[in-house]
Amino acid sequence: MNSILAGLLALIISLILTPAFQYYGPRTLAMDPPGGRKRHRYPVARVGGFIFLFSIIIPLILFGHLTPTMKGLLVGGYLVLILGIFDDVYDIPYYAKLPVQLLAVILFLVLSKLRAEPLTFLGVSADLGYLYYPIIILWMLGVINAFNLIDGMDALAGGVGIIIFLTFAYLFYAGGQPEGLLISVVLVGAILGFIRNNLPPARIFLGDSGALFLGFMMAALGIVYAAGRGSPFSFTIPLLVVFLPVLDMIYVIVHRIWQRKNPFLPDHHHLHYILLDLSIGQFHVVLIIYLMTLSFCVLAVLSQVLVNWMVGVLFIVLSIFSIIPPRLYPLFHNSFLGIIFRFLYIKPADLILRLIRSNHHS
Repeated sequence: MNSILAGLLALIISLILTPAFQYYGPRTLAMDPPGGRKRHRYPVARVGGFIFLFSIIIPLILFGHLTPTMKGLLVGGYLVLILGIFDDVYDIPYYAKLPVQLLAVILFLVLSKLRAEPLTFLGVSADLGYLYYPIIILWMLGVINAFNLIDGMDALAGGVGIIIFLTFAYLFYAGGQPEGLLISVVLVGAILGFIRNNLPPARIFLGDSGALFLGFMMAALGIVYAAGRGSPFSFTIPLLVVFLPVLDMIYVIVHRIWQRKNPFLPDHHHLHYILLDLSIGQFHVVLIIYLMTLSFCVLAVLSQVLVNWMVGVLFIVLSIFSIIPPRLYPLFHNSFLGIIFRFLYIKPADLILRLIRSNHHS
């Protein structure tokens, strides 16, 4: 009950603050101008972090307890959020942001008092000793920046965030971890209040402040869940839940290196740009990526009851169908692979879009 009340409070605060900060955005200079890879025609306030600053901390203070885990999440998360606010205003280069992100992750690990545990994926365990910490740090930095990189279309990152945090909420509930449940539900409420004004055409953006903060919370909650479970599925589930943004980031970085380009500089090879090149609508693209994210989240939940080899096979299949068909679809759209891709993602997105439009017109 506390989690539901906290989530509702986060939703209400976010609904109140979103239009206020949408108006206040130009005064903070946190504006996203049009041009380049961007699709909006007018400057839009990128102040999602300001909204989360209040809509999340207030419910957690009122309904939560200042445990080591909560301290780690709040200190690390809000350090990343403040970094993002400065980035939204001053456009900080990537090499200056990385040390602050590293500090936030280390503070989270220290304050949460997380101990080195064997890492288990698909039933294979490895006791890494002190190597556990560098691996966890790299993983968290990867998730933080992967989620930030998918924030390239209206309502894309926000909707993906809702799906991921709802999945975490269910996992924490089923696993008897009330603290993780509380935080996940509050995050869902805060994003729901924000995303109403972020739907196409967006009147407000998450900005780096909002995207980096949400990415940090995803990475950290995954570690909290794994540490609290201590089961053979410990790291399988957190990895699967957030894997779509990570997979897209890995592909783009490898592609940039292959092309002998700086892997940290932006380009048009992210999944949402590739799908847009298929000449399907912007909201259609967003729905397809929602469905891809949901596929990995469903597999994460099912991995608790499926045998490891089956989870591994489905994981590989989902990864392939999330990366290869969108990029090669014009070449084999009439082949078996193209038909499966349409069946898995394009046709369901068509159906959802028709339902939305029919309800809107009625």
